[in-house]
Amino acid sequence: MSLDLGGNSISDISPLGTLTSLKHLYLRLNSISDVSALGMLTSLNRLNLDHNSISDISALGTLRVLHYIRLSYNSISSAKPLADNTGLGSGDDVYIRGNPLDAHSINTHIPALRARGARVRCSLVDGTGC
Repeated sequence: MSLDLGGNSISDISPLGTLTSLKHLYLRLNSISDVSALGMLTSLNRLNLDHNSISDISALGTLRVLHYIRLSYNSISSAKPLADNTGLGSGDDVYIRGNPLDAHSINTHIPALRARGARVRCSLVDGTGC
């Protein structure tokens, strides 16, 4: 099951927490800041949250079947939940461009994901790579 709600000015995604069989979810170009409801979507393997207002991605650390995740152009400073997600690894795609990532994420969490074989596309808000 797939759901595309991109570009709809959505800010509250809490009702999506009941869609536990959802496999693909596209929420790019909205006004989302709270993604805690997504922690219940344990079947999710593709997720696009580009261009929102997200800073806390801790709920995504529990989504073990994610193989493709886009988080570019948000307000994320810590990539720790992604590094803690043991489901992200060989051949998986992680896009986290244009976020104000902290030094620990750049020097520890991103390299940990890459060491597991994840393809991490990363650049900082100022355009420099990580």
